Amino acid sequence: MLKINSFNSKKTLSGLLLAFFCVFAYQAGFFQVSGVDTGFHIRTGEIVWQTGIVPSTNTFSSYCPDHPWLLHQWLPATLIYLAWAKMGIVGLVACKALLGAAIFLVVYLSCLRESNGRNGYLFAFWAVTLAIVLARIRILERPYLFSALLLALVFHADRKYYDKRAWHFLAIPLLIAFWSNVHMGVLVGCQLLLILRFAKWVEWAAYRVRKKQDTRLCGQIRAPLWQTVALLGSMALAALTVSIINPNGIKVLAAPVTFYLDPYWKSAITELAPVEGFTKLLLLGFCAAVVALQAMNRKTLDLGLILLFTFFAWLAFRTQRAILFFAIAATPLLAKLLTVHFAKWSLRTSFVHMTALPIVWASLILFSFIPDPTFTYGPGINKRYHPVDVFRFVLKEVPPQAMYNDMAYGGPILWYIYPEFQPFTDGRGEAYDLDFWKNVYTPISLGDKSLEFFDQHHMSAALTWNPSGTATPLAVVLRNSPEWHLVAYDDFTMLYLKDTEANAGVISRYAISSFDPTESSFAIAKDGLIQAGIEARAALATCPSSIYWKTAVARTALLNGDYRPAEALYKELVTMKGASYPYARDHAYCLYMLGNMEDAEAAFTVLTEHPQQDGYPWYMLAVIARDRGSDQAAGIAIRKAIQVEPSKQLYLEFQKATASGD
Repeated sequence: MLKINSFNSKKTLSGLLLAFFCVFAYQAGFFQVSGVDTGFHIRTGEIVWQTGIVPSTNTFSSYCPDHPWLLHQWLPATLIYLAWAKMGIVGLVACKALLGAAIFLVVYLSCLRESNGRNGYLFAFWAVTLAIVLARIRILERPYLFSALLLALVFHADRKYYDKRAWHFLAIPLLIAFWSNVHMGVLVGCQLLLILRFAKWVEWAAYRVRKKQDTRLCGQIRAPLWQTVALLGSMALAALTVSIINPNGIKVLAAPVTFYLDPYWKSAITELAPVEGFTKLLLLGFCAAVVALQAMNRKTLDLGLILLFTFFAWLAFRTQRAILFFAIAATPLLAKLLTVHFAKWSLRTSFVHMTALPIVWASLILFSFIPDPTFTYGPGINKRYHPVDVFRFVLKEVPPQAMYNDMAYGGPILWYIYPEFQPFTDGRGEAYDLDFWKNVYTPISLGDKSLEFFDQHHMSAALTWNPSGTATPLAVVLRNSPEWHLVAYDDFTMLYLKDTEANAGVISRYAISSFDPTESSFAIAKDGLIQAGIEARAALATCPSSIYWKTAVARTALLNGDYRPAEALYKELVTMKGASYPYARDHAYCLYMLGNMEDAEAAFTVLTEHPQQDGYPWYMLAVIARDRGSDQAAGIAIRKAIQVEPSKQLYLEFQKATASGD
């Protein structure tokens, strides 16, 4: 048996913990492609890889292809393209997860360096675990992940090699120059290094003041003069390399800053908005823990880490985009404070921590990461953001034409149906004039003279996002226009086509007129049931994973008396997570109509305890009991139904008929 206090056993256990941690960190990022920008990064990388040229004009947009494009992330976009081109979607997701794991492995090393006291590696693991849970929402197939990795590396190396001139005069200049051609996150890296040097200046100034007051002070703190000069020189070199390599010059780094400062962008782009919900609670808890521990350990003051924590916490509360950068810069301080405060923990407690950490990691993977409904675990495409079924339909059925699209679909269009279809716009804010967003795109998305704009620019197709289940203003305008027809819907995306000669065949085969996907009532007139069934089956064939169309097909089949196909679909629908009461009710009714009395009775019995239940399950149990000749059981059940819905005429008539023996 291993002795926990021996050097070799402790080293072995810490090595095992590190291996388990790497698996945990990888799993945190191993979820489907969920960002809408992946497509235009892939196409950007494709252009750079195939032509060897960094694009300087918009290129992709059908509306303004010649507008200047201040592209700053061309290098990671090329790597993203290569990962997808060589390894497919599985390789792309795996590479993203590996990159995320690498980021947090470097963060762990930074925490380990700062918490170098007794059992410091344990507290480093706990601190980074919290950081991963907080920041995993930002582990997306995006170039800023490369910036995050470089930020983590530079932070760790600067704390470790601060006294080495080679670090300041060789490594930092090369890293910053390289980073400036990777992503505008180099500005965040420069801010981090400047904050650390500012802290050194403050410490030096404070020492000078104390030494004047007390000449007995020993030692020497030198002003960080050459370190500061070296950093400023590195920044100048970075500006020079960008000016030489990038056709748009140094302004590519300055332009994205406007996204953080302009009120329009802050209101229009979700990731620039302040954090909300569970993420905000986690962020508040993280910050509260740091503040409380620092207050309890006032003798342990590291000004550089404290200033970094303060600055990046301010950024993180202002915009969720900064959450990952906050986790990188703030976690080492948390690990250090945990180590200092709990340094006297016993060896037995250390063993408990070594056991608890893998259990916590496994629990987070099994009960948080895997069932996460927002970031679906495993490789693949999140259809909430990537309407692949609609795109297959477009490529197969829709003739090439000018298409309007919501900004969120620009990247997916570039990924799946470009160049046959060009996006009207996409998420590359720096590739469009601000006047375009304010005075063209926004009014159209709000339905303001949108049809006139489409006619003026000969647009005969429109792709709109419908994530909340309610019609967007533009969707309402299109729905109410006799010239536009809904031809495809996949629970999130609506494809409308204008009634033109080119689209006539598609509209005649796939137009949806019996249903309004923004309404969930499925109220269908009896004389329209046959046509509604035809439309629902055609729409489901187009988008076979759509819950809406599975429900529509099941509902129309039930109303038409086709109970067997209806039962098969309802059987699938009732197994969905969070399946609503009507699904289970209709499934039980189909079982009854098919003569499967035992299963129908069991299903209705379960429904009598459903929180949304009405009197209908008791009514059907009464019907089943009467069919079996048990008037007493029928009477008991119908009285239960009337207790739930006293004024329901159907139940009252049934009770009367049962009492009279009819």
